[in-house]
Amino acid sequence: IPSLIAAQSYSRRMPHTLDELRLPGIAINPDNAPTDVPSLQHHGFDVIIMTGVGHFMFLEDTARFNGLLRTAIEKLTRAPPP
Repeated sequence: IPSLIAAQSYSRRMPHTLDELRLPGIAINPDNAPTDVPSLQHHGFDVIIMTGVGHFMFLEDTARFNGLLRTAIEKLTRAPPP
């Protein structure tokens, strides 16, 4: 039961947690459900939407996901510190 409670309340705590981190980030999300891009950008995240995949995008299209991940890592390593 504690795991279920934590899973259900996770999304409500996420904006506060993102503000506390103060780190640049990139979210790679599938297009199978809506992504709140403006909210993520407000908290300092860039967003990459991977089309045509579901929750397990890294398994469904490994090559394409790895390419997006490589792009994200390269962008983050070039980013100036916050």
